[in-house]
Amino acid sequence: MELVARKRFAGLRLRATDLDWSAGEGEEVRGPAGDLLLLATGPPVGLDALDGPGVTQAAARVGRGRSWRSVIAC
Repeated sequence: MELVARKRFAGLRLRATDLDWSAGEGEEVRGPAGDLLLLATGPPVGLDALDGPGVTQAAARVGRGRSWRSVIAC
């Protein structure tokens, strides 16, 4: 899984807000470690708990595209 996640999130930095952990380089995606793990393993869940300039790009890479935040905001 690590290789797939590394390729999927190339150019993004994932940073846990509840642990002392981060990985990657680039636009930051931050949130609880559990939600970052869900993101890294593929299912497009947990995105509402994530924040940062790289969130939209990360969401697109797991198949949710740009519109996921507008769905959550409703």
